Amino acid sequence: MAKVVMSIPKLGVTNRGWEACKEIYVLSFTADLNPPSAPKVQEVIAAYNETLPNVAPAAVAHAGMNFLLTTASNVFPNVRADQPLSLSGSGILLYPNLDPNGLIANHFVIVESDEGKRDLGKLLDATLSDSTVSGAISVLQKAASLSQPLLATLMGAVVSRLPAILKKNKDEILFAHSHSGFDFDDYGANGGQVTEYQLGNDLANCTLRIRLN
Repeated sequence: MAKVVMSIPKLGVTNRGWEACKEIYVLSFTADLNPPSAPKVQEVIAAYNETLPNVAPAAVAHAGMNFLLTTASNVFPNVRADQPLSLSGSGILLYPNLDPNGLIANHFVIVESDEGKRDLGKLLDATLSDSTVSGAISVLQKAASLSQPLLATLMGAVVSRLPAILKKNKDEILFAHSHSGFDFDDYGANGGQVTEYQLGNDLANCTLRIRLN
């Protein structure tokens, strides 16, 4: 079966906003059609140069992690409009070379950290424990099998509630993007080729890379 790699190899900010030098990070949520019993390989997703279970053990134990593969980058300091993030290779990984089993749905945000740091565990726990998000997770837990409509409901809950949750954490979303794809359309990639989407707004810009293996 085909495997998909989603990543952000290039990321920068504009000169808009209050701060000339920004501290930013990327937070990503991905759903696929793999059953909840299939591991979401949270242990290989790094943040703070650590694995997610080490920095957010309570969040990783949350039932929502059975349905969402979550990645969080480090906080990158002193990012200016004339100096994009120093990234090479795949850059920031969003979905690391896995078989989505027919459907992939991703939502990522580029976030400015107003306090220069964040408690990743509390942030993820607040997201997964939000009543709208947890309600969608509860429906998935009771379902006989995963389906596109159920996953769409979960991703919609995350998309709608994430801005308020981040704002409460004193973080601001600079840019948000959703990507989805099915096996029959190569998950949004071009066959075995690398497909890159140039994305951005007046606050931030990035390249989203989709590779089908």
